[in-house]
Amino acid sequence: AQAYEARILGSDGVMRAQGRAALALDALPDVGEKLADVPVYRGDPLIERGGVRAPATRDGLEVVRKQGMRALEVQFDRNSDISLYSRDPNEMPALLQPGNGGFASAAYTLSLANWILGANVNLGPWIHVESDTRNYAAIPEGATLRVEASISQLFERAGHEFVELDVGVFLKPEVPVFHARHRAIYRLREPNETTARLSGTE
Repeated sequence: AQAYEARILGSDGVMRAQGRAALALDALPDVGEKLADVPVYRGDPLIERGGVRAPATRDGLEVVRKQGMRALEVQFDRNSDISLYSRDPNEMPALLQPGNGGFASAAYTLSLANWILGANVNLGPWIHVESDTRNYAAIPEGATLRVEASISQLFERAGHEFVELDVGVFLKPEVPVFHARHRAIYRLREPNETTARLSGTE
């Protein structure tokens, strides 16, 4: 099976970002191992508008991991804030233009993972680090989607606090269309922590 890889390099030649895609998981064995299982619809309770979100702390996210994350229900259409990845829809391929019968883009489905994290956790400054994703079906315009997630990992590295989500997106009724392992820094290390590490005084 063939795979496609793209890299973004800075002016100094250092790689800033990398992406890979393939039609078959056996072309990306490391991703296939993480996303081998098809996501299962659980029927998690929906997030309440204006509901209380957990603080972006280790203790706060440990509570979310134990109690479970609330689900999102969204509709993919031209009025969605994240349906477009270009200011000018005409710059997008016709296949991905909502309003013209287009389907949801990869940017849209990945943004749903960000949305469910932000809907459950009161995030301050944060960074999306990486995602492994698998698509099962195209999402047509007008589709109602259910987004469910759980916290699979919480850990610290170099002073940053990380969270990893297992995210499933489903077409109603309960048909899986997208699966992701989504990793983000939810708490950046303090500036004085950076200084201490650089000076070797921690």
